[in-house]
Amino acid sequence: MKPQVYFTFDGSKTTCYEKSNGKVLRQGVATCSLKDTFDRDIGLKLAFARMLGSARKVKRRANVGEYVRFEGDDTSLRTAGAIFMCLKPGALGQRTYERGDFEHGSPVWACGNYTVLENYKPEPEPPKWSWEGFMKGKYMIECRTPEEKAQLLIALHGKKFRRYNGSSLLTAIDSDYTHVFWDGEKLHECYEQYRDIDKYTVFPYSIDMLATIDFIDLLTEGA
Repeated sequence: MKPQVYFTFDGSKTTCYEKSNGKVLRQGVATCSLKDTFDRDIGLKLAFARMLGSARKVKRRANVGEYVRFEGDDTSLRTAGAIFMCLKPGALGQRTYERGDFEHGSPVWACGNYTVLENYKPEPEPPKWSWEGFMKGKYMIECRTPEEKAQLLIALHGKKFRRYNGSSLLTAIDSDYTHVFWDGEKLHECYEQYRDIDKYTVFPYSIDMLATIDFIDLLTEGA
């Protein structure tokens, strides 16, 4: 049966379904904000667009590069609902699953045990902290307490970082600024409202950062 599109309304919530033979292949939801006035046409358009952008669940054999959702209850394969990627003909590997590939003939390959997620786009992995990213002017550190900022600035001071205005270390520690970043030449402190903060990936300060701060010397020597 050719897939059909349906809409349902529940107060300020609009849901768009794509169904085939009574089964939902994919769906999109639009919920009106409490600050806005509900508009049925806008809800229809948003829900439909989100449905088109969502993954379609299809029962068939997976092709290489496609993602599938495990639907079985075999305890050897851990949790139902886990998402795998088809790495090669006859093998699946889950992005967050330590057991790795599954060879042809494993229960996961039984057609009743998974559904193919067409158009599935996994969430990009968040960037990981590194002093290299900080030195390249990509990362910014957020200090949530004066003690955190003191620890960080003292450690950076030991690396002989030049500060942007030449003020003393004690003056910098006593300031109300909460974020610290390096622009490639000088060290800066700023507030969360800094106009260019969106250009950086902000990491909360952790004492663990200081355990690898010697890496800065390696970067400087290679410059």
